Amino acid sequence: MGRRRHSVWLATGVVALATATLTTAALALWAAQGATADLAPARAMAGFAVTKDDVSDIATGSADTVQFTIGEAEATTLVDDGPDGNGTFAVAVPFDVTLLASAGYGMDYSIDIATPQSGTVFGLPGTTAVFFPVDDTAPCTVAEAATAQTYPAPVSVSGLAATGNAPGTQTDAWCLVESVTPPTYTTTASGDGTNLLGDPESSTSGNSGVWSAYVMPDPALEPNLAVTLTPVPVPA
Repeated sequence: MGRRRHSVWLATGVVALATATLTTAALALWAAQGATADLAPARAMAGFAVTKDDVSDIATGSADTVQFTIGEAEATTLVDDGPDGNGTFAVAVPFDVTLLASAGYGMDYSIDIATPQSGTVFGLPGTTAVFFPVDDTAPCTVAEAATAQTYPAPVSVSGLAATGNAPGTQTDAWCLVESVTPPTYTTTASGDGTNLLGDPESSTSGNSGVWSAYVMPDPALEPNLAVTLTPVPVPA
């Protein structure tokens, strides 16, 4: 379901959540709280992180969650891209989830999204948020969501399976698509007149037009909306 990388450590024992050293390209080596002394035998390792727009949030303990946000940038893209033929605006947001587990442990996780504020782009009536996994080559696009198996929040994910004492890492690529079908307002305008040049004067036929418009909040004022991921270490 995603990209996988494997380490060569051996460890057993009690699980301790690890932090990670990240590069701009990919996840590098994990180290427990940044201390190599914690990589001693007889100690299980676990790690959990989410990366969006090259910014990572890394769990610092087994009860810690990680987050990223969508907000002004995503709302602006949604509005600027305009509606589809059904009057729906949408934006796609890619993100990666990186997992590490060892010593007979695996790791599952869940994905959830906060309730948006009313009066915002993502808080309009008719807003939906769905998630779906992608691989290294599949794009995270609005069009892809039309044919993918999508999941509404909260999403429970079977992540990294336990593999005995050998630790392993895995990176799952995901796509979030926010869709908004805003209300429209319609009004009719008409006009008619009198032919003053005729004798006798006569009325001219009227012209009318129907006007329809979307009413969208200003995306520049969009507040951040948190997407929260929770690790679930699973013993073998």
